[in-house]
Amino acid sequence: MIGVIIVARPGLLRDGIEAILKESRSFSVIGSGVDIRMCAPKPGGVRADMVFVEAGLVSGSDLDFFLGAQVYGAFATVVLLGGKTDREDIQGERVSLDISGSDLVTKLESLVQDLPSPGRTKRRDRPFGLSAREYEVAQLVTKGLTNADIGHRIGIKEQSVKNVVSCVLERLGVKNRTAIAIALLSAAE
Repeated sequence: MIGVIIVARPGLLRDGIEAILKESRSFSVIGSGVDIRMCAPKPGGVRADMVFVEAGLVSGSDLDFFLGAQVYGAFATVVLLGGKTDREDIQGERVSLDISGSDLVTKLESLVQDLPSPGRTKRRDRPFGLSAREYEVAQLVTKGLTNADIGHRIGIKEQSVKNVVSCVLERLGVKNRTAIAIALLSAAE
């Protein structure tokens, strides 16, 4: 079951998305509201796999908070576009509000399938004590993706990916991306 948080104004948009996701039986809405801070992982709490964000709702300090949460939350981001409103500063999959319910579910399922699953693994299942985000990025480095490709895939900025890769290099005590791949592959054996 894919845990979803919806950050959108109350009404038809939020209610409609909740209904579509509940009907699909692949998704579980674990929270909804207008406060972007609800997407932050809580110690011992349920962690979101995917966060829907209404594009016109996030601004100022909430935007800074959300961009930080994206880096450490290991969740996919879906930006809900309404009218001419878009937030280019929020990385994530863009979804127009004129999409059909079945197309939305198909798109979301493919988005989640493309994501590595370490955000849903226990720390003891990740080698070298890597955080969920570090492990997720390290797996994509192992697949040969560039920082830009990784950022696009997991919905964070390229600079954030670069920072995570630097942390992984330091934690593993290696000097390059190839060594990350070798270390992860060796740990899997």
